[in-house]
Order: sequence, then C-alpha cells, then structure tokens
Amino acid sequence: MPRPIRATISAGALSHNLLVAKAYAKGARLWAVIKANAYGHGVERAARALDAADGFAVLDFQEAARLREAGVTKPILMLEGFFKPVDLPLLHQYGLTPVIHDAGQVEMLRLEQLPGEIDVYLKVNTGMNRLGFGAESLRPAYNALRMHGLRSSQPGFAPEVSAAIRSKPVTTPLTYSLYCPRPGEPLRPRPSP
Repeated sequence: MPRPIRATISAGALSHNLLVAKAYAKGARLWAVIKANAYGHGVERAARALDAADGFAVLDFQEAARLREAGVTKPILMLEGFFKPVDLPLLHQYGLTPVIHDAGQVEMLRLEQLPGEIDVYLKVNTGMNRLGFGAESLRPAYNALRMHGLRSSQPGFAPEVSAAIRSKPVTTPLTYSLYCPRPGEPLRPRPSP
C-alpha cells in the first residue's frame, strides 16, 4: 500500500533560489537540471519557474520534446547525449545539445549525415568514473569530432563533480590541464594562475 506522502513545491521559491544561485555564479552560464519530469514536479511547470536559467538539462528526448512543445526556446542539454543513431535526427528537430560521453557516440556522429552543425559538450571524467572521457581519451574524441567535420559552433566541456558544495576543490590533473577553447581552436594547457 502506498504511503500518503505529498510534496508541495513553490514556483516562487524555485525562481528565487535560481536568482540567488545566479548571483553567486557571477556571470557563469547556469543550466537548470529538470530531468525525471523535474524530479516528479512537472517539467513544464519547473521550466516556467526557472525561466531565468540560461538553458535546461534533461535525460530523455520525450522531456526535451515536451519543453519545445511548451514553447521553451532556450538551449536544452541532453545530459547523456543519445544512444542510437535513430536519436540523431531529434537533435536537429528540437535544437538539442548532446553531451558526448563515450567513443561509441563519437562514431555514431561520424557515420551519420547530419543536416548541419550541432553544439556538443564532451563529458570529462573528473574522478567519479561513471561517464565521460578520461585524460587519455578526451583529446582523441575531440579531434575525431573535428576531423570528420563535426565541428560544434560552440564547443563545451562538462565536468562531472560529486557534490555541488565541496570543502576542497576538485584536483584531478585533467581538470587543471585543459580548458575550453574558443570555436575552432585546439585544446591547450590551462594558463598558470
């Protein structure tokens, strides 16, 4: 028998909390993660409350389609990218940005005839060891995308960290040895502080 549990979410509180986060982020792009139907609270409702976000992040194409059908025009990041070649046309149909986390996805992109450029993020494994390219495989993945004409109009890197607030910074060699280049530039070492 299900327990009689109910959660009430205030759209005003969501909106306020996002504005507080943006103030602390000091100009950084902020993606509102609303996967799993906004954790059960309604992806459309959450997107309206979090409209001050620079974009939204979801896991599946159904949620991305729901956001577009609800009129959301901001960027939508697909946190796990795609899993089958049949998913690739949906990237263009809905204007989605996939996070590429393994060599199989790079290969699917290479083999597919895409109708134009797409923005992509390469997921960097910074030590959680769940998804993403490690130090030895990030550069080959990045170069493979560029070599096959799969240039992104706005390349980005998506590091995965284990907590939003840490007592110590993430200090894996990859985190400090590479940084996001401008479009068309190769990866290069991060300048010394």
